[in-house]
Amino acid sequence: MAIAVPEGSLGMLGGWRMGGRSAGRGRVMPIPHFDSRMIERRITNRATRHLVIALVGGLVAVAGCGAGDPQGLITPTTMNVAQGQDQDGVVNQPVAIIPAVVVQGDGSRPATGVTVIFRVTSGGGVVLGDTVVTNGRGVAQVGNWILGSSEGPNTLVAEVGGLDPVTFSATASLSLFRIEVRVAAGNLTASQRNLFTRAASRWGTLITGDLPDVVLNRSSSGCHPAINETVDDLLIFVEILPIDGDRGSLAFGGPCLVRDVSHLPVVGRIRIDEADLGRLESNGTLEAIILHEMAHVLGLGTDLWPLAGLLRDASLAPANGLDPHFIGSLAVAAFDSAGGTDYAGAKVPVADVGGTGSQDSHWRESVMQTELMTPVVISGLNPLSVVTLASLADLGYAIDPDGVDSYTVPIAALRTMEGVAERLEGDVQPDPIIVVDRYGRRVRTVAGP
Repeated sequence: MAIAVPEGSLGMLGGWRMGGRSAGRGRVMPIPHFDSRMIERRITNRATRHLVIALVGGLVAVAGCGAGDPQGLITPTTMNVAQGQDQDGVVNQPVAIIPAVVVQGDGSRPATGVTVIFRVTSGGGVVLGDTVVTNGRGVAQVGNWILGSSEGPNTLVAEVGGLDPVTFSATASLSLFRIEVRVAAGNLTASQRNLFTRAASRWGTLITGDLPDVVLNRSSSGCHPAINETVDDLLIFVEILPIDGDRGSLAFGGPCLVRDVSHLPVVGRIRIDEADLGRLESNGTLEAIILHEMAHVLGLGTDLWPLAGLLRDASLAPANGLDPHFIGSLAVAAFDSAGGTDYAGAKVPVADVGGTGSQDSHWRESVMQTELMTPVVISGLNPLSVVTLASLADLGYAIDPDGVDSYTVPIAALRTMEGVAERLEGDVQPDPIIVVDRYGRRVRTVAGP
C-alpha cells in the first residue's frame, strides 16, 4: 500500500479498512507540484484490486491494496518468458501459444505500465500488436506471431529499455501432423521404402493439425504388434505378407486404434500381398496404392464413417440401401466445386458394388472414375482430389487443400483410360477398431466389417 501527499507534508495514514477488514498502514511518498487530478489519472490507468482516494485536512491520500503496482513506482529489473517458448508451428500460420513476458522489480513484484516491444528477428514471420504495456501482473502478451513462409527456425524478441531482451523460438513446418511408417513383417526394398516415405510425407502436408499424443502400452493383436511408446500423431505398421496369392486381393489398410474423443486414428496397418508387390512396383501403381491404403488408415471408407454419421443409405446388409452416399458438408461442397453440381444422385456417391471392403468404402467409380479413392488404380492417373481431402476434414482433421491434385468430376460415361489398371476391391482392413483413451486404455470396440 502507498500513500501520496504533497511535497513538504509528512505523516502516516493509520490503519484503513476495506471490505470490513484492516488493510494495514502505508508509506508516505512526497509528490512535488501536487495536482490531485494527476494522481487520479495515474491510478485509473493501473491495475489494482482495491483503491482509496481520500481528502483529509487538505491532503490527498491514495491507497492501493493488491498484487499490482497501482502507481507505477516499481522499477523493472528483470524480464522473463511467461508463455510461448520453443513451439512447433506451420508455415504462414500463427503459433498455438501466443508469446508473453513477465516484467518484475525487486522482490519479484510485478512491474505494471512498462512498454514492451516485440519484433521478429529471423524466419521472415510477422508480429501483430508489437507494442504492449504490462498489465497488473506485469505481463505483456504480443498480439500474435505468424511464422514465416519457409520451413525452419523462427525467432521473436521482446525488448524493454535497460533490461536483457527475451528471445522466443519456434520451428515452422509444412504440417504439424506426423505419420511414422514402420515395417512390422516382411521386407521392403529401398525403393519401396521410399514410396512409403513419400506417401506419408504427402498426407502429412495435406493434413496440418496436430493431434493429442497417446501413451500406449499394449500387447500384440491381430492388427498391430506390441506397442510401448507415446504416439504423435499416427503410427502405421506395414506388413508384406501373403493374402491370397497373385492378382487376388492386392492390399488392405485401416485404423487399429482410434482416440476416444475425436475418433481419429492413432495406430493403423497396411498389408500388401507379397505375391503382388513386385508387379505393382514395376507397373507403376504401387505408390498410388500406398496413398490409397493410407487414406483408409486415416479413416476414409472405414467404420469411422458410420460412427460419425457420415454414411447414408449404406448398400451392404442389413441396410441394403440403393444409393450409398457420404453426407459430410465439406466433401459435398468440394464435390460441387469440382464439377459435380449437375450430378442428379445423392452426394457424394459411394461405391455400391464389390462386396465387403469395397461397397460403402470408396467413391463410386462410375461417377468419379480415376479419383484416387475409387476401387481402381491406374498407373499415372490417380488424382488425390479436394473431395477426398475434404472428407477427411469432415472426420475432424485440419487440412491444407493447396496440395491436392487437379480434378474434375466426369459424371458422364466412363472414359477410355490408358495405363495399367489394378482393382482394390475388399481392401479395408477387417479387424475391429479399438477406441482408446489418452493412456491407451480400451474404451470400447467399433464393430468391423
